Amino acid sequence: DDGEPQPSEFIPFYNYLKQWDDIKCSNEGNNAYPVYIATNDPRRIREEIDRLPKDSGGNTILRECHRLKFIFSPVGETLHLPEEEDNAKQHHPCSELHRANIAAIADLMILAKSDTFVGEFGSNFGRLVRVFRTAVNDFPGRRRDGQVLVRNTRFAEGSN
Repeated sequence: DDGEPQPSEFIPFYNYLKQWDDIKCSNEGNNAYPVYIATNDPRRIREEIDRLPKDSGGNTILRECHRLKFIFSPVGETLHLPEEEDNAKQHHPCSELHRANIAAIADLMILAKSDTFVGEFGSNFGRLVRVFRTAVNDFPGRRRDGQVLVRNTRFAEGSN
């Protein structure tokens, strides 16, 4: 380590939003599509969202045709745990760790049951969401799709 700050490894939020490129524009009405965001870096994501165009109601406009309302998980904003488990136990009371675990499980359930999941699978959390979105393929006529189906999951990739 030469003392220089190392670049963080993350996928820019814009790469997640690219998943909307192949979705037909929906300019009908003023309803915004809810987008749930579970991240350990909500500040950076909010900064990226703030740079995007907005309508008069504060909803984000993507590609001049999709209205998006971003809903952030409270987990990333309420508790930042050190990477090492022993260090986490020393600095956070058990009640905080318990609360963070329950909130993370809630995020997992929300993402597992969402209409579409856009994520990355470089983290254990992303891989776990994918597992919960799978089902045994016992549908006649879909056997050629394999033994396991993964429900509406899109992969975000790229680097900063």
